[in-house]
Amino acid sequence: RKQTLSTKFGIRGIPALVILDSISGLVISQEQARNEVMYACRGGDAAVKTTIQNWLSQTPEESQVMIQSLELSLKLVMEDEMKEAMEGANRFLVREKKKKKKDV
Repeated sequence: RKQTLSTKFGIRGIPALVILDSISGLVISQEQARNEVMYACRGGDAAVKTTIQNWLSQTPEESQVMIQSLELSLKLVMEDEMKEAMEGANRFLVREKKKKKKDV
């Protein structure tokens, strides 16, 4: 298995890093992947976000469309769950009117 991967991606030593598009299987970054990760780690959250966005921008259009569809689906599910949670919470915030006792 190691030999197959080494041959497929031209890996000659350890450590090696290859960034793949999980949808298409295409190589996104290989030659500079280690340097990109080291740069991102040194640069903090903004650099990590930039690096990931750069990799995502290099994915094939079909993969980008699928990612956008998944993001939209996740957003809709989260909105529905939030709505249900809020509706459930509201029932605890509403005071019930006290029933008046009738004079006998």
